[in-house]
Amino acid sequence: MRFGRYGRFFVAGSVAALATIACRELFASTLTGDSVAGYALSVIAAYSIGIVLGFELNRRFTFGDREGARWTRLPAFVGVACVGLVTTALLSIAFRYGLNLDRLLGRWAASSAFAAATLCASAITYRLTSSWVFPADRIQQRVGFER
Repeated sequence: MRFGRYGRFFVAGSVAALATIACRELFASTLTGDSVAGYALSVIAAYSIGIVLGFELNRRFTFGDREGARWTRLPAFVGVACVGLVTTALLSIAFRYGLNLDRLLGRWAASSAFAAATLCASAITYRLTSSWVFPADRIQQRVGFER
């Protein structure tokens, strides 16, 4: 794993994650009550928006594919993002309810659990993204340089 590229992946993912967390908070504010199902739905809805933002940031910033992939690699990215979604949702629920974060953190429990789960899932999604969505050999062929 190249740390420079992972660093860019982390920054791009952090920007997408912050936007995703903000969306989750917005969605949560429209829900009546606070249930496991409502919480999970707000995570899934927010994560879906983050997928599209993450694709574009990673395509351009992390992997330097300014021309080749455009939206043709989006389905593969969505597949990887779905792995991240399931991982994030399960970890988020486990962190929030398994660690009893509501008691410890009060109103910050949901956001904190979601943020921690998103960061944990990034280790898995980076490997999948760099090898399956934007493999170096494809990027080099399209853009004409070696990274």
